[in-house]
Amino acid sequence: MSVQKVQKRYKSLSTTLTSKLLHQMKICSKTVGQPLEKMYESAYQDNTVRLANNMVSEPNHVLNGEYELLPSKQRYRIPRFNKIRLKNSFLYQSILKLNMELNPRSDAC
Repeated sequence: MSVQKVQKRYKSLSTTLTSKLLHQMKICSKTVGQPLEKMYESAYQDNTVRLANNMVSEPNHVLNGEYELLPSKQRYRIPRFNKIRLKNSFLYQSILKLNMELNPRSDAC
């Protein structure tokens, strides 16, 4: 993971703390035998799908109404957002990941 990615993710860290964090991440990735970036992404995807499934299955959840199945019952309706910031939101990303899980061969978009 590069210094820019760490600084982007952890904006409040000073340069000394950023370098210490990078050093620790390098040691951890050597111990595990995989780049931490790959592990972070897979853990994020797993947690996103797990949380989205919980929201869909629980009718009293606040965001349950946002997960609307299309008439074909094979995909969820993807909300239309004009801003990139909203396309990076949890709701949008979780619906894309749920659609990929429901129908892995089709495009999510």
